[in-house]
Amino acid sequence: MENNFKLPSELYHKFITVPLDFNTAVVDTIGTGHSFTNHPTSELMTPEGIEYFKQRGMVLDVLTGVFKLSKNFQGPIHSDIRKTSVNVVISGAGAMEWIGDIEGEITYNERKLKHGSIRYPIYTNVTSFKVIDTLLTKTGDFFIARVDVPHRVVNDSDSENRVILAFRIQNGLENLDYDAVVRNFK
Repeated sequence: MENNFKLPSELYHKFITVPLDFNTAVVDTIGTGHSFTNHPTSELMTPEGIEYFKQRGMVLDVLTGVFKLSKNFQGPIHSDIRKTSVNVVISGAGAMEWIGDIEGEITYNERKLKHGSIRYPIYTNVTSFKVIDTLLTKTGDFFIARVDVPHRVVNDSDSENRVILAFRIQNGLENLDYDAVVRNFK
């Protein structure tokens, strides 16, 4: 099963605006190496970018997730509440891995954010798992990811934090299967 679909790389320079340094704006307050916050979508994507997605039947949520992964760190294995995310790598190189055959416990994390809170399943006390799909990414990569199945983000860099913007679809398409969302771009 394919869990990712890369969008043309020129979209990054055409659609993305980064108004501040997210390496300092996203603070890991609980010492996990994996931190996130929400930021207004209108400050991260140009009006042309928002319209590009709208023309493909996808209205982006007014808030975008901003995720930061510390240097040389593997994020936790987890599943998101939504099925699909449009992700952009702002800094760092590494991978997004989709995971199967997990031996571990499922707990539910709830994190308070600047603009609301989020609750999602996370795997703890993991003793074994199998990587079933991998997408290698670098700064500027723009991709659609299936996020309702267990996955994690890996930062292989010795020198750079990995920062990813996760644009969410709000107009009911967040509940479409991943394949249906990808078909809007092919």
